[in-house]
Amino acid sequence: MHPSIEELLNLRDGGSDSATRDHLRKCPECAETLRDLEATKTALRSLPELGPTRDLWPDLSRQAESPRRLRRAKVAWAASAAAALLLVTLFTVKGFRLHTPIENSAAAEKAGPAQPGPDLQPLILESQRLESILQQIEKGRPVLKGRTASAIAQIQDQIALVDLQISLLQTGETASDQLARLWKERVNLLGSLVELHVTKGAYSSV
Repeated sequence: MHPSIEELLNLRDGGSDSATRDHLRKCPECAETLRDLEATKTALRSLPELGPTRDLWPDLSRQAESPRRLRRAKVAWAASAAAALLLVTLFTVKGFRLHTPIENSAAAEKAGPAQPGPDLQPLILESQRLESILQQIEKGRPVLKGRTASAIAQIQDQIALVDLQISLLQTGETASDQLARLWKERVNLLGSLVELHVTKGAYSSV
């Protein structure tokens, strides 16, 4: 029997389970999983601290407003337009949530620069690597339980919002540091999602 993810994490974090170590010498698949977990931990530690991303709502509001000052008679129309814009945004986010994180990444990467700069390319590659780990976890028929399932859904919602911001930023001139900040946040969220899957029992051992 293969060791559980919890046992592999314990070994990764300094545990001394001789039975698990013996198994890893004979099982390339489990040894590769342990290497992936070690790489994830190293990559997450190397990322810088993130500040809050730029609030995009003021830009969206300005686009919805008329270039001229709205007269009092048009206040009701402006409120309706803002509400409609908010609904469109919410439905767009829900659309992202209906897909898996892997599909979200594909959408975000297509929305990214045609030729990613040196700051973005490593982040995009790390995002793809983390999503590859998530795909492997999903193949293990995960069993989602109460709070764990809720926490995973919340992180997926956050990833969807980041993907939406990346897509919106591509509609105009965008500073590369803003995109880099969003991609760093995306990698952090994916890393948290991987850790949550493997540490809270969302991944069932073979």
